[in-house]
Amino acid sequence: MDFKYIASVLSRFFLIVLVIVIIGNVMYHVVSDGVKKVETIETTNGSLTREVSAVATLVRKEQKLTDETDGVCSFTVSDGQRVSKNAKIADVYANTGKSKEIISRIDKLEAELGVLESAVNLESAYSVSSIEKKINEASLELSRASEEGDRVLCDLVSSQIRVYSAIKQLKSGHTDYKDEITALSRQISDAYSELGSPDSSIKSSVAGYFYSQCDGYEEIYGEMDLHTVTLEELLQINDGEISKSPGKTGKIVEEYTWYLLVPVSSSESMNYLAGRDYEVRFMQSGRTISMEVERVIRKTGQENAFLVLSYDKIPSDFLFTRYQRVSVCYEKFEGFRIPLSSVKSLDGFEGVYILHGNVIDFRRIKILAVEDAYALCDSSFTASDGKYKSLKYYDNIVVKGEELYVGKIIN
Repeated sequence: MDFKYIASVLSRFFLIVLVIVIIGNVMYHVVSDGVKKVETIETTNGSLTREVSAVATLVRKEQKLTDETDGVCSFTVSDGQRVSKNAKIADVYANTGKSKEIISRIDKLEAELGVLESAVNLESAYSVSSIEKKINEASLELSRASEEGDRVLCDLVSSQIRVYSAIKQLKSGHTDYKDEITALSRQISDAYSELGSPDSSIKSSVAGYFYSQCDGYEEIYGEMDLHTVTLEELLQINDGEISKSPGKTGKIVEEYTWYLLVPVSSSESMNYLAGRDYEVRFMQSGRTISMEVERVIRKTGQENAFLVLSYDKIPSDFLFTRYQRVSVCYEKFEGFRIPLSSVKSLDGFEGVYILHGNVIDFRRIKILAVEDAYALCDSSFTASDGKYKSLKYYDNIVVKGEELYVGKIIN
């Protein structure tokens, strides 16, 4: 028997077995790594807003028109219309049953005409989907105003809904309202002929913008100097210790500039600086306006405070109601929005693991803010030392995985 030959064969056999075992072991680890679950999400943008919400008071320089007359008023100008000093605002007719009925009819006809004319003028500014959205938002606001018993806001929002609904009809192509506008104008003219000549008229004592609705606070806020008013005076008004005096013949708003008085806590007021602009979101209209903080009114030892914000333009299609639900943003972050659970530390650097192809890698991040279970990271951050790259758009962030390390292969 050739023992040397047998030994040689056995040696080769065991060598082959050893190689197979080693290769099998390597493959086992590769495959076992690959079958472990790894879940990823794509890097996306997000934003974080820090704001204070409150019911603010809208303040303008207002002068209430005289309402001493016992007659029936028929306004000769529209809401929001610019008028000069001594301009005629309303005709006054004898207070009889017939004149009341005719003026009531004229008011309804003019309101209907105003809706159609506004719809025609505004139609090009809306798409079918945006006008549907406006109708839904206004309907919700009308419901809230009704629950709160705000009659003035209910009237204004109802009028808005009628305009939006008329625009929706225009968009459908079923009408252009030309015949309806002509017919309404003729009916209004005929109704005025029935009234005859007015007994007197009401004129504006100042130039400005006419509004037919008064809420009784014109004499309180209309003459208020927001640059000198004290915290105690504002708290007294908020507590209802000053009586209001409603009017029936409207008011004149003398200036373009209007203000918001926003009640906040003393600690919240520390987030705002006079002279800076802040975004104000108006809940009932859904629009956002950048307004300047004119003044922060607070007092040491007092929990309450007020922000005085101003704006020097009159936005179109804006509801100038006395009380407005608003949110005033004092800090806003934009960047990558990532789950906090995915944030890791590697070699002293903060970052996240990503899946690049089928290989695990690490990307550095710079956290700007944290809210709930998410972090907002600076999307412009660039790692400068070259140790690890910074997170970029479309990187696949690992949000679930075991025994992660740079270079790990995932099948």
